[in-house]
Amino acid sequence: SAATGGSFSDSDAAKLLAHPKLKELRIPGHPGVTDRSLKTIGKLNSLEQLELTMTGISDQGLADLARLPKLLLLQLTGTAVTSQGMKNLRSLQSLQMLSIDHTTIDDGALEAIADLRGLGFISLGNTQVRGHGLAALAKLPKLQGLDLSGCSLEDGSGLAELKQLSSLTIFDSRIPPGLLSHLQAMDNLRDVNLHGSAVDEEQLVELGNASQLKILILGKTRASEAAMRELRAKLPNARIEGEPRDL
Repeated sequence: SAATGGSFSDSDAAKLLAHPKLKELRIPGHPGVTDRSLKTIGKLNSLEQLELTMTGISDQGLADLARLPKLLLLQLTGTAVTSQGMKNLRSLQSLQMLSIDHTTIDDGALEAIADLRGLGFISLGNTQVRGHGLAALAKLPKLQGLDLSGCSLEDGSGLAELKQLSSLTIFDSRIPPGLLSHLQAMDNLRDVNLHGSAVDEEQLVELGNASQLKILILGKTRASEAAMRELRAKLPNARIEGEPRDL
């Protein structure tokens, strides 16, 4: 494995070819790493984990990553990649984890992401995803976890199609009325984290119908103590962590 704490830029990438069996490469926070580096990294056929967080790469460079047959984890957080670029990753059928937080990715990317049939976890936090395209992810048979934290969600109806999902995270978000009502249709959902999203009493009622839940993390809510008690009574099998609003 190779992790670079010091400086790293395109001129350093060629040195990586001396390590053809490299399995893990982490070069976060290096804006001097651009698509030129990816032409070299795309030749490291043994690579399984690649972190490019906060680097200077773009959609064009993703086409070179598509040549990595064994890639399991790809982190593109805080880069200039767009929804259009997700199509360049379609050959990564081994990929299990994809993080594209803090990018301009929107619902238009979800169809292409749904072609990555090996995915088990997707992090879309603080992107332009609004929820209209979430149903596309129902095509991912192995999808277990989805993170939509910080997204300005408008439509949650697609969540109801994600029968395979076991973990959903939407913290620090403005969750619109009615969105959480779709959780009851998510048969395998066990773990929901809404910390920092300040759910209200009507949303607690929506959550109360999701009887399959085992863990529900709410943090500080805008609900009364009585409403919290009622939720706990409706979900006796769930561990609920949350506080009522201040009196």
